[in-house]
Amino acid sequence: MYSKFLIIIILLVGCSHLDRKNDEESKNTLVGFSDKKIAVIAPGSTCSNSEMQGIKKCVSQNKNIKLFEYTDIDSEKATELKRALLDNDNEIIWALRGGYGTAKVVDILYNDKDFIAQMKAKKNHPLVVGYSDITALHIFLSQEFGWKSIHGSVFLETLDKNKNHNFQILNKIFDSTNKITLHGLTPFNKNAVETNEISGQLTGGNLSVIQTSIGTRWQINAKDKILFLEDCNENPYRIDRILNHLKSSGIFNNVKAIIFGDLCDKTEAMEKVIKKFAENIQLPVYKIDVFGHGIYNYPIIYNADGEIKTNLDIITLIQKF
Repeated sequence: MYSKFLIIIILLVGCSHLDRKNDEESKNTLVGFSDKKIAVIAPGSTCSNSEMQGIKKCVSQNKNIKLFEYTDIDSEKATELKRALLDNDNEIIWALRGGYGTAKVVDILYNDKDFIAQMKAKKNHPLVVGYSDITALHIFLSQEFGWKSIHGSVFLETLDKNKNHNFQILNKIFDSTNKITLHGLTPFNKNAVETNEISGQLTGGNLSVIQTSIGTRWQINAKDKILFLEDCNENPYRIDRILNHLKSSGIFNNVKAIIFGDLCDKTEAMEKVIKKFAENIQLPVYKIDVFGHGIYNYPIIYNADGEIKTNLDIITLIQKF
């Protein structure tokens, strides 16, 4: 059923193939990324020892990829992140994984006036990639500096051969593609059914992290934007609570549309929560399970020009960046 979402692009052979017996087949991992200078960082959590061994093996076979050592000290995380962001040689800054902790690092970044000044003076910027807990970093970069960054698979997931399709599309973006189209949005309320075209820049990310942003210096600003939302491991009643909190806090005021991604819960209870929310808000609400914590996590670009269009009952999200 997901075949219609797939975009025909160059096949990416990921780190999950490192254990092949044929060294010739496995030596050129991360095909398409090899000519990009990549910094792999961990502003959130680290991964297991076995996963780290796989990551280090992958990095060792790609001379243009630098793996920053993980630290659980927030100030040191901030220092490493600043070093990666300010290094003009880095073309891609890729989060090792999500987890927890990025919001605290972002708070530290705000307190460094020299760093903020240097960031504002940068003429070009790398593509920052990650999702989940990395939402805090995306909001910081997109709102404070106007950067375009990528809500997409973390570097750890290159070890999962079942997710190679996500890296195919990332690879296309790294190769300077400036348009991505996702087909098959499902309208969840009357406003969505009756609206044929919506335009606005994209912002959003993980629901729980967005809730955390309320009252901070990096509080999400979704005014006049298309807001995309995802989460995982949250019970329906908790999603309901978060949505009500965001609504009461004014986060949804003047939003052009809301697109829910994968919430990792296919139960009737979760669907009722989303439908009830959609019926009680005066803006178009859609759903498409191709971004978030599921097997499909196609890229959504912060600050990209988004268009939601309906054609012959097929609703499409177009991202231009």
